[in-house]
Amino acid sequence: MTYKVLIQGPPGTGKTHALMGIIENDMDQYGITPHDIVMCTFTRSAAKVYAGRIRRKNPTLTDDAFFNFRTMHSMCARLLKLKKHDFVNVSDVYRMVSTNMDDVFDDVPDVLPSDDTDGDDEDLADAIDNDKTLEFTGMISNQMLSQMIKIDNLMRICMLDDYDELYERTGISLTYYDRGLKSVQTIPYEDMIDFSDSWREFMEMHEKYDYTRILEEVYEEEIYPDAIILLGDEGQDYSPLQYAIHNMWAERVRKAYIGADSNQALYRFSGADPTLILNDYFDERIELTQTYRFGENILNNSKKYLAPMRYKAEVAYMPASHKDYVSKFSGTDRLRDILTNLNQEKQTLVLARTNNMVASLGKMLEKYSVKFDYLHNKKSEVARYIESYNILAALERDEEITLDDMLKLIKRMRANVQINDTTTLSGETTKKKKPILKMGVKKKLRDGTIKNDTWNKRLIERMLMKTKWDPTLMMKSLGFYDSDFLRKVYPEHVEMDIKVKVGTIHRAKGMQADTVVLICDIPYPVQKAIAESEAALDAELRVFYVGATRAKFRLVEIDEVFPVDSILRYI
Repeated sequence: MTYKVLIQGPPGTGKTHALMGIIENDMDQYGITPHDIVMCTFTRSAAKVYAGRIRRKNPTLTDDAFFNFRTMHSMCARLLKLKKHDFVNVSDVYRMVSTNMDDVFDDVPDVLPSDDTDGDDEDLADAIDNDKTLEFTGMISNQMLSQMIKIDNLMRICMLDDYDELYERTGISLTYYDRGLKSVQTIPYEDMIDFSDSWREFMEMHEKYDYTRILEEVYEEEIYPDAIILLGDEGQDYSPLQYAIHNMWAERVRKAYIGADSNQALYRFSGADPTLILNDYFDERIELTQTYRFGENILNNSKKYLAPMRYKAEVAYMPASHKDYVSKFSGTDRLRDILTNLNQEKQTLVLARTNNMVASLGKMLEKYSVKFDYLHNKKSEVARYIESYNILAALERDEEITLDDMLKLIKRMRANVQINDTTTLSGETTKKKKPILKMGVKKKLRDGTIKNDTWNKRLIERMLMKTKWDPTLMMKSLGFYDSDFLRKVYPEHVEMDIKVKVGTIHRAKGMQADTVVLICDIPYPVQKAIAESEAALDAELRVFYVGATRAKFRLVEIDEVFPVDSILRYI
């Protein structure tokens, strides 16, 4: 009989530390090893954090010991023994639409997928929406197709059959904005059903998987990992399908733990449902009641976001003992005063609701000569550039590289490179695009058509390239020469002493800083959704609750920075 435990932890109370303590205690008490533990995290980096902490106390453990420390999607893919070529990509979507849906869309053209289309985009809908190589004509557009994929995925991951219920739960509906027509359009109900049926039939026929089908197959076929202990982190962000899998796996283990704070469920648009944990049965509930992050003022201020929530965990917790401060302002003039007077020696987060708002804030900070960085991981981007350079350097030394290294290199290359060409007697320079890779190379690599285990520069030149081997062009195709990142951003923004970070509230999840400047403006689509649905307001309150609880010593809430509504008007 499984013993189910919930670790309920408000912001700053140490859920990660508590889960780590559980792992270490069970390893000592039952004599088990990490091999016997399935640790499902929300991100790959979180899995590495847990593995790293255990390894510090057990330095003899190797990477293989933490094979089951991974995201749920990754765990399910491992159980199904899937390889990279088993996953669908943008090209597959285009192929399905062009061949399977002529009865739905009158004007679907024959599709030649772009060589530049990346094959492993985790969000297929976004990849199609951003694809500049194809714009369907007639009744279908990239935006319509993107919305169809998004809706189909959410219906499946939320385990729903009703589109109205989907909108109530996630805020995603059959309407979308068509950039070509510059207007809001609505997908016909029958067409949406036909698309979903055709897409699922296509995946079954071609034995392909999207990220939801991985979960569906594990759940429907009742496939279990071999484990004694099951742990789930950030359980409040599980979709109904993920939560169903967690509970299914829990049936076969000795103990099943899940760490969560339902009040911080901010991925509603991805199917997260805070009621799943709130309504579930647990043999034991461990409530962490002491925050170590912020004091009484920030704690009391956060309650204003909790009060109007429809579904929330009622956990009383104590503030930290240090002094903290909360202040509220309005208008761009006050924001300018705040930004120009930031203590750049203190850790500071400047948070906003959308990427567009973040971009505007970045321009303001540059204008005010504030040294800052964006929250997305520049260090990992540097690592990718360095890794690509080392692979390229090995090839230039006539060394052989593995198939995995070759795939990394080709994936990061642009198929065409812009070059400066002096073509006139006066010496006038024009810019031309020079093709580097042969047509269809990336697709063949994704499909596994090309399978050489080792590669050298002569083999790459013969099989993949449209030009002669030229390390200068190769480096240019990887962005080494014309990249703002290497030329400007790398020396300025990867320094460890940059304290001011700017980003969306979602990116700041799990972080903390001495000072948080929280922009309380909400974009128009969110404002419209709030007017139509209580669930939308509930979701938005959770987002700003997360933002407001990132601060340790000082929280500044400011609105009327942008010409939109403010979340503060609803509380």
